[in-house]
Amino acid sequence: MADNRTSASVNGVAGRAKDAAEMAATRATDAVNSVKSAVQGAVDAVADRTTSAAEWTSDTLDSVRSGPTRLADSGAEYLRQKPYTYLIAAVAIAYLVGRLARR
Repeated sequence: MADNRTSASVNGVAGRAKDAAEMAATRATDAVNSVKSAVQGAVDAVADRTTSAAEWTSDTLDSVRSGPTRLADSGAEYLRQKPYTYLIAAVAIAYLVGRLARR
């Protein structure tokens, strides 16, 4: 009889130990999944911001690169519309530069 009680007691302790280990494993798994989700969210946020920054940089560079071309195009269009105004301005600038160079 004592052996049965000892055996039952050992089995009970072993069962409780097994249950405790399973519970600890479940809690650890839940904690790891929670951390994983948080890290994944942070990585996604950084990736989104990086993508936005890269797009903004690309758009800005395209704008800067096309700026001189647009300026030259608008200047050429204005020259076609008012060639005499440009001629008078060029003569006036040349005259002023000549006067300043004599000093």
